[in-house]
Amino acid sequence: MKRIQLIALVVACMSMLIGIGQSQAALVAHYDLGVDASDTTGNHNGAVVGGSVNFGQVGGGIGTGLSADFPNNGHIDVPHSPAINPTDFTVTLWARPTAVGGTHRSPITSRDEANGAANRFGYIVYNNPAGDWQFWTGSGVASWPILSGPAVANNNWTHVAISYDSATNTKSLYIDGALAASDDTQAYAPNGLQMEDLHIGSGADGGNQFYWAGQIDDVAIFDTTLSAGAIQRIKAVGVNNFLSGATPEIVTPTSVRLDAGSEFSTFVVDNLIDGDSNGLSAVPTVDNVTEVLHANSGTTMWTTDAFFPNYYSGGGPVPVMTFDLGDKFDLTEVVAWNYSIPGNAARQITAEFSTTGIDGVFGNPIILEVPQQTSVSHILSLGQTVRADAVRFTFDTNWVGFGAGGDRVGLAEVRFVGNLVNIPEPATVGLLGVAGLALLRRRRRAA
Repeated sequence: MKRIQLIALVVACMSMLIGIGQSQAALVAHYDLGVDASDTTGNHNGAVVGGSVNFGQVGGGIGTGLSADFPNNGHIDVPHSPAINPTDFTVTLWARPTAVGGTHRSPITSRDEANGAANRFGYIVYNNPAGDWQFWTGSGVASWPILSGPAVANNNWTHVAISYDSATNTKSLYIDGALAASDDTQAYAPNGLQMEDLHIGSGADGGNQFYWAGQIDDVAIFDTTLSAGAIQRIKAVGVNNFLSGATPEIVTPTSVRLDAGSEFSTFVVDNLIDGDSNGLSAVPTVDNVTEVLHANSGTTMWTTDAFFPNYYSGGGPVPVMTFDLGDKFDLTEVVAWNYSIPGNAARQITAEFSTTGIDGVFGNPIILEVPQQTSVSHILSLGQTVRADAVRFTFDTNWVGFGAGGDRVGLAEVRFVGNLVNIPEPATVGLLGVAGLALLRRRRRAA
């Protein structure tokens, strides 16, 4: 165990040093969209216009916090600034469309169409009428050169990144961390002739067309062309963790105990933590958890006994279960895959935390809203960092009235996201220092 922890510490040291280098990539604006339209750098705040934007929704990925929903032509306008329209750039974001095809829908646009469309500048990301991802750019002439990517997955979170490198005239489109398209013949010039606003959740020069339908999260603008590796890391851990060099991990509980309620036949609570070999399409890691699917077959999930007409009004006991994490972690998110029958899926869970084991004292209750959608993972932000070695779930409600079922409460799989809390022994600190010094010397030589 000590050897494993030592290796983990050395890896963490390496990741932190890499993170320091990555943070030198100039972030010029960041909209986490959890609470409002403000820029976390404090320099380029936006405002909601044209309708409503509902902040505080379930987020797109690890480290992204909460997201915003764009239901009725509401969008966010950010006043024009040369700083957020650099010559070389990378834009990253999470998007979950609730409509695909039929028209153009833009999660982000910074464009400037002047002189009767004779001069076009800036960039656009589209969910296009054919239902594909596209990256458009203008270069001052009367055209919009287009990079086309894969089909848009309706109702699923997708990480989208675009970049432009002026030295090689290369524009690139990344979908879920993978390069989807690239071209060095399509030029780009920034939005600036008419100084149009940046739009999040809509398109056109004025932001009054091509409205996004769905959610958007963790929007960032960098004034440099990030590497493919950097974009993959942002997708894996979010913008803030990328910049800080933080190294969160997926935590699989060592055991789970049903404290109240019931379980039906082979739909037992142990199924909630055995998905690596029983239900999940892959072993979840921070790099792949947003793509890992659950089979949603009977013996891979947990559910209660049935109470009619619906579980809670029919007198079903409120289910309570406790997860043993096996060690102390600083937790930031819960990852949940929901139950297969819509009305039986868990809807609201109260999570409580203990640092004294599964039989210890629990506190710091946090309400988690679990989306009904099955098969896919849901990243549920805790809204804070919570230290714990055990977590208790109380299942407050299910999705009764929204599709078949409602007479049970169920869930398919659970994981946590956090960092191991570890105080190294003196010898470990010495080795860690040597590893860190070696890395620093290597970086100096490379410079």
